[in-house]
Amino acid sequence: MNDTRRKKIKEIYEKIEDIKSDIEEVLDEEQNALDNMPESFECTERYAIAENAVENLDSAIMELDEALEYLGEAKS
Repeated sequence: MNDTRRKKIKEIYEKIEDIKSDIEEVLDEEQNALDNMPESFECTERYAIAENAVENLDSAIMELDEALEYLGEAKS
């Protein structure tokens, strides 16, 4: 791989890291909101939506980790 393509992969890698960091912040906020919901909300639609958001954000982070791993291998 030439330096130009390696540099482009590095730039993409850094962008994904930034996006992952942003998602982690949102996940932390959503998890905190979920953890601080009163017990009486546990069987409500609002709770289910928040719980689903946490699960999906966590999945997105795991997928980005996998993408970062592949990009890291590609630029090596």
